[in-house]
Amino acid sequence: MDLILWRHADAIDGVPDIERTLSKKGKHQAETAAIWLLPKLRPEAKLWVSPSMRTRQTADALKRPYKIIDALYFKQDPAHIIDITGWPDAQEQIILVGHQPTLSLIITKLTRKNCNEVRKGSVWWLHTDHHAQAKIDDVYPPSLKPD
Repeated sequence: MDLILWRHADAIDGVPDIERTLSKKGKHQAETAAIWLLPKLRPEAKLWVSPSMRTRQTADALKRPYKIIDALYFKQDPAHIIDITGWPDAQEQIILVGHQPTLSLIITKLTRKNCNEVRKGSVWWLHTDHHAQAKIDDVYPPSLKPD
């Protein structure tokens, strides 16, 4: 299974939180991440997105249909999110566009290595070969790749 975690790009400040939109910098971050992602994705890859405006705008850069998953909204239980993906047995690629700290908690739980932060606009590609332990295949931008 490939589980791709994409943190929303940079957003403007504002309330209510769920309506915050991408900044100019964030739109650029989303577009460049999508350019990196698109050639790596299978046509049937599933794209699941938090209901927040900034995550939907980030996902829009892929120009693919997506499903809004309420469980991806801010500060949700990472174990529940992992369960709904079907990890580690699912055969598909699933892209989750979400928030901190949930994404770093998912990475920590799956890799058993402490992940303190997933930066805005970054993409973490996790893979398993049918073992519960995940391997980090890649991180975008490459400068954020862990040791």
